[in-house]
Amino acid sequence: MDGKSAKLILCFLLLSVAPRAAHAAVIELSGTGSYSKSTFADGFSGYSSKERRYSASVEFKFSAVSGIEFQYMNSTSEVSYQTNVGTIINYYTPINIGYKDEVYSVNWVQNLVPSKWMIQPYVKFGGGRLVRKYSELYPEFGTGQVIQQNSVTGVGAVGIRIFLTRAFALKGEFETYVPNFHYSQWQTNETFSAGLSWLF
Repeated sequence: MDGKSAKLILCFLLLSVAPRAAHAAVIELSGTGSYSKSTFADGFSGYSSKERRYSASVEFKFSAVSGIEFQYMNSTSEVSYQTNVGTIINYYTPINIGYKDEVYSVNWVQNLVPSKWMIQPYVKFGGGRLVRKYSELYPEFGTGQVIQQNSVTGVGAVGIRIFLTRAFALKGEFETYVPNFHYSQWQTNETFSAGLSWLF
């Protein structure tokens, strides 16, 4: 599916449910996050990486099993290691490389079981705007560069809610976002995150 077709389908779904969404009886507020860190050293050059992602969303449920979600996602990746900047003589200095992605999206959320079940798997897909900042910095020299890119992006996820009460649930979600709706590259930005949901 190309980017144009995906956007047309998303617009059709939004228009088809707009009248009913105005009478939504349930609103879900969610927050999820994930964090990972790794460090490696071989006695000569050190390597470390950090990845953080968090998201916040508001979902308007226009039926017992379907809803429209407005989501903000922030994803940061940082890598540090020693690099050789010398020409005639080797000279190693730290370099910090970072990616910061901000995704603003509108998504269709579809429960796979009735809403009365305590454990509710679901899927979602949608699209929005991706703002990506790439940085390459040399702390020892105080130099570097920052590049920003803006593009449309597709969003896809599978997740599960485990309700502890009628209005409070634990939430786990395996999610990806793909610049320019290139879903064949879904593994590029995939992650699993966990969080909480409140229903009103």
